[in-house]
Amino acid sequence: MGSSREMDAGGLLLCRHQAEIFDASLSLPCGSKEFIKRFVHSPLCWELDSPSILSKPIDAEEFFDWLRKQNLPNTGEKYSEEEMHWIGYIYRYWAYVDGISTKRIYKMMPPSKIRPFFPAYHSLDPLQAIEIWKKEFHLVPSLDDLAALYGKILNRHKI
Repeated sequence: MGSSREMDAGGLLLCRHQAEIFDASLSLPCGSKEFIKRFVHSPLCWELDSPSILSKPIDAEEFFDWLRKQNLPNTGEKYSEEEMHWIGYIYRYWAYVDGISTKRIYKMMPPSKIRPFFPAYHSLDPLQAIEIWKKEFHLVPSLDDLAALYGKILNRHKI
């Protein structure tokens, strides 16, 4: 159940950016699970899922301004900075190498499912952790994901 794309310098840069955004979320009044839910459904996350994001600047401050205007609940547990960093990094890494949306990954592996793995998995290569989860939880791509991947493959090989 391997990945559809190799991780590269651009992907690693996106992983670091997203991890930093998750770190910065700890200054918001909401809990970590609420932040992640809102992030995954945000325009910034959709942009980060787009292959064209590497050609333009990532404006995290604009995202935080947008998020502050939302009706954020002032409740919920805050994860540690290390946990948030790792979860943000893992979500972006997975989306990048598998070419699927972060929202889809969030549905398969919500933060409450990922977080317990932090102590044992945070020192693994991200791809190792992802492959273990895919096997352990029988995570397979949806038909929409497969159709999108098939379309990308066809477009790459057009003559």
